[in-house]
Amino acid sequence: MGYNKIILEGRLTKNIELKYLQGGKALAKTTIAVNKKYTDASGNKQENVLFTDIQIWGRFAEVVNEFCRKGSRVLIDGELANNNWTGQDGKKNYGYVVNVNTLEMLDNKTNANSPQKVSSDKAINESLAPTGYDYSIDINEDEIPF
Repeated sequence: MGYNKIILEGRLTKNIELKYLQGGKALAKTTIAVNKKYTDASGNKQENVLFTDIQIWGRFAEVVNEFCRKGSRVLIDGELANNNWTGQDGKKNYGYVVNVNTLEMLDNKTNANSPQKVSSDKAINESLAPTGYDYSIDINEDEIPF
């Protein structure tokens, strides 16, 4: 049994490409750039950028497409998957893509002090929740046993 988990923090390098598959399921694709700054052995400051393709599925893809754009700073949690395809020239191509499970928007324009986290489960649950319903609960502190 193996363990497959990827966590990346960076900026989206392009707007999300949202499409719908034949069954109606949404698929969003984009690329995240992760910068790493370091000092080499000679004392010179260096920067390395890792570009990674990511994809998001279902209602989660629609929610992320609504709120994220090129340049958005995000933290993603996902799984590495093979991405194999045949090019127009008939040549087999091989690569990797991250299937995103959770995405946290780190540069929310409405409230910079409060990052917004969206996961595939939350996106689905919110899309099924009735609108206009008050989910708050009144609790009397005298009734709490601790």
